[in-house]
Amino acid sequence: EETIVLTSRTNIPYSAAAPELRPPTSHPSENTLWVFEGQRLKWTWRGPHVLQGFTISPNGRHLVVGAGSRDSDDRFDLFGALVFDREMAGSGEERLRAFCPTTGPVFFRQAVTDDGRIATAEVPFTKGSNLKGRYQVTVFR
Repeated sequence: EETIVLTSRTNIPYSAAAPELRPPTSHPSENTLWVFEGQRLKWTWRGPHVLQGFTISPNGRHLVVGAGSRDSDDRFDLFGALVFDREMAGSGEERLRAFCPTTGPVFFRQAVTDDGRIATAEVPFTKGSNLKGRYQVTVFR
């Protein structure tokens, strides 16, 4: 049995009574995908994307991970869905089968079918005082 975990961008310090006293800090393993088999780390993946939720295909073969909004820079080319093959052997990099780019950050939950279709819901985002993108659904095959 596998356990799949995403590490978010920030870490709220232990015993932080108020954010202004001990503000959240970057997690040392932020935006990392971890897959465990029992208590053993089976594989991991980390890239430039801001990971945002995941969905497993109904037959269990594919793991789709959303790439969401970015606060750290102005890159717009890293939004979308990352597709991993759970059945093949190897590292996370070897299991990464595709990156399906979108024009905006995706909602944390995707729709995935066994025949390879993926639906993502994109949301608007702000950069500075500008609102960019729009609400839209994108379907990949």
